[in-house]
Amino acid sequence: VLGTNGRWVEADPQLRLMREVCRSHVRIAEAATLKPPPFLRGRYRLVRFEDLAREPLAEIRALYAFTGLSLTPQLEAWIHNITHGSGPGARREAFKTSSRNALNVSQAWRHALPFAKIRRVQELCTGALQLLGYRPVYSEDEQRNLALDLVLPRGLNGFIWASSTSSHPRH
Repeated sequence: VLGTNGRWVEADPQLRLMREVCRSHVRIAEAATLKPPPFLRGRYRLVRFEDLAREPLAEIRALYAFTGLSLTPQLEAWIHNITHGSGPGARREAFKTSSRNALNVSQAWRHALPFAKIRRVQELCTGALQLLGYRPVYSEDEQRNLALDLVLPRGLNGFIWASSTSSHPRH
């Protein structure tokens, strides 16, 4: 759809919102990692949901270490229990704290969304997906194939971490 100024306008309000969310992710990540202001140097850590879902305790331990906090055994047990429930949970539980299998939750979109919508989101969010370390899917078969890992390891394709212990050159 073309707007009155001749520019492309996304007709679907949800996709329009998604485009803005992706642009925001890129702006934040670039501001915090490429040319961080002095107050952000060493104080920004990018966390992907999928990394938390795959290795919840390891990721939480790293976050606590990054912030200089101690992780209690009780909190470790709670994190394990909350992320190792059965199944992805019901849709009505999406924003509730309930015990679910975090890995299944992180992959649920691959069965729930139509490929046409995934393709459109990938088009709108190419920069964010690349920056944050996600592989695109090129077919419905790839989308549904859970053996195909769509999350790139940290360090590839410019996906970087800023840490409280690494040195940050002044820009």
